[in-house]
Amino acid sequence: MSTNGRQRAAAARGRGRPPVITREQIVRAAREVGLADLRMAAVAEVLNVRPAALYHHVRDRDELIELVARQVLEETEYDEWAPGTDTDWRGWLRAYAYALRKAMLDNASLFQYIRLSTATTAHRLDQIEQLVEVLVDAGFDHGTASHAIQQVHLMAEAEFHDAQDPPGSQRRQFSEFRKALQARPDDELPHLRRMAELRPDPDPDAQFDFMLGCLLAGLETRLDT
Repeated sequence: MSTNGRQRAAAARGRGRPPVITREQIVRAAREVGLADLRMAAVAEVLNVRPAALYHHVRDRDELIELVARQVLEETEYDEWAPGTDTDWRGWLRAYAYALRKAMLDNASLFQYIRLSTATTAHRLDQIEQLVEVLVDAGFDHGTASHAIQQVHLMAEAEFHDAQDPPGSQRRQFSEFRKALQARPDDELPHLRRMAELRPDPDPDAQFDFMLGCLLAGLETRLDT
């Protein structure tokens, strides 16, 4: 058979076969579609395949969103949070807390699809190992170190959940609080009025600093006992 004949035969055999796709291509296509409108059919259209072809690589839409979220998080600066070796345990916890908080707030729409097991890359595990080592070397036991790191996660997650609220909802809560105070006689609730004067509007940065400061102060007392 001539070369042209073989080429025509190969083309005939390949005619109608779906293109070969990979999980990486599916994730890229999903990012192109965008999470807000993500449908398996839309991703399949980008790849010029049938939607059924996607299920050979991903279980369902939720798993695909999780894969997209993981890829986006792996591109964040979260991996570069570790401070220098001359930083004490307070500095390490602060650096970890602020980096985790930033990663969550910068990607608030993704974190609901992230599990710790999938969000933790090998490099991050090494860094968290360093953080635990710093805490243990400072005098904390492993149980306390575990609680401390989990508390940092809970603090960052609290802000993440606040970020899911409708825009301006916290500001409206503060406004309603002031209205409730104004409805009472001026000589009542002096302490609440003073609080309202000092914090007329929500300040998430200040609140996170306060929570982190309380955590560090509480941990320090454990070293003294």
